Amino acid sequence: MENIVEDKLHIFTLLVNKDSDIPKVRLKAKKLAQVSYFQRLKVVEVSTSASELARAVIKFSKGGKISFYFVSSTKGSKAGIEIYVKGNRSCYRKYIDRDTRSEVCMFSISLLRSIHPFLGLSKIFDYMEILGGYDGSALEVVGIKWSENVSWQELQRREKEIRDEIFPKDEDAYIENLRIKHEEVLRLLKEKARQNRRLERMNKELLSLSRDIEALTQERTLAEIALKVADKVRNPATAIGGLARSLLKRAKVDDVTKKKIEAIFNEAKKLETIVRNFENVAKLNVQFFKNQDLNKLVREVVEEFLPRFEAKKGIKIRLNISKEPIIIKANKKILKIALLHVLRNAIEVTTPGEEVIVEVIRDDGVPKVKISDKGPGLPKEVKDMISEGALPTKGGLGLSAVRQILLEHQGMLSFKDRDGGGTTIILEFPKRWKEQF
Repeated sequence: MENIVEDKLHIFTLLVNKDSDIPKVRLKAKKLAQVSYFQRLKVVEVSTSASELARAVIKFSKGGKISFYFVSSTKGSKAGIEIYVKGNRSCYRKYIDRDTRSEVCMFSISLLRSIHPFLGLSKIFDYMEILGGYDGSALEVVGIKWSENVSWQELQRREKEIRDEIFPKDEDAYIENLRIKHEEVLRLLKEKARQNRRLERMNKELLSLSRDIEALTQERTLAEIALKVADKVRNPATAIGGLARSLLKRAKVDDVTKKKIEAIFNEAKKLETIVRNFENVAKLNVQFFKNQDLNKLVREVVEEFLPRFEAKKGIKIRLNISKEPIIIKANKKILKIALLHVLRNAIEVTTPGEEVIVEVIRDDGVPKVKISDKGPGLPKEVKDMISEGALPTKGGLGLSAVRQILLEHQGMLSFKDRDGGGTTIILEFPKRWKEQF
């Protein structure tokens, strides 16, 4: 907000939650301007502006509160009335974006300025600024009307007299303040409930992540044990079977000896069968990795997180997806965990007003997902430890799990510092899947 106010004095605040509250706002605003010795035309402008802002906050944020202040100007000795309106809900009015087919906030700030009532109000107020009501934020507007008939010192001196004029009965002011306090308590309780629900979701996500990583580890451990057992048994079994077969063909032995050699040969064949069974157990791990469209998978993850982006004021997401399908071998459930973790981390570290960029590309034939934030960046020692496969003591434990998931997909995790601050995390996948078993 431009620095044009030297000092301000709060006079009263009214709740605006339904259309029937608008006449009260208009009457109180009119009374305030009258007892403050505003000219007749300016009295009308103040009361009209207040009622239009009250109507707008109901329309765009499903209610809120409107506050009135006496203010003094930083330029000269002018005094005036400031009207400040703040909505209850973020982005209450939405529409369906034609490109993404998802619900997005209805207005940009430029569009908001150009529609009723804001276009008209900008001409009535001597100063007006829109602070919210776009990009996922609740409507927030401040407007100032200066007076040529009254000084700041006089408004300060007559403050109590003016309050008594506006609220002639003490109980009126008491009831209005009680309503505001009650509304504030309800808002805090709702916010607390939302935070509790968010914590519950996060706990479920962490529990699910723990179980999925545990399952992935068990699958890998089982496969590795099976391969080791098969490798230790295969060569002796093959050698014994081959030697027994050679003896049966070439050696002249009696029937008793021949039966013993045949028994050895049959047992060696059983061992070879056991080896193949162990290898098949190892190969079961591969069945979890199926052809997946990386574009589709990333879009699913982003759409799951869109409500969280909208809930955090000023954070935008820009999704750049390849027009052509990018097919990779992936364990969908496990890979989504890695993507969700990186995306969630990007949301948490990005400052309000910035955006997180998610890209799916094929770079020289290599499928890649790039997630770029505008946060403080990862310390070099943390990046080095993650790249080397070590577990950082702090600030990167989750990314170590992401790196392990990428290794399971025969890929790799890398980092790149962004110009102007922030980090780009790159999830890279192989051009061709190599059968490991």
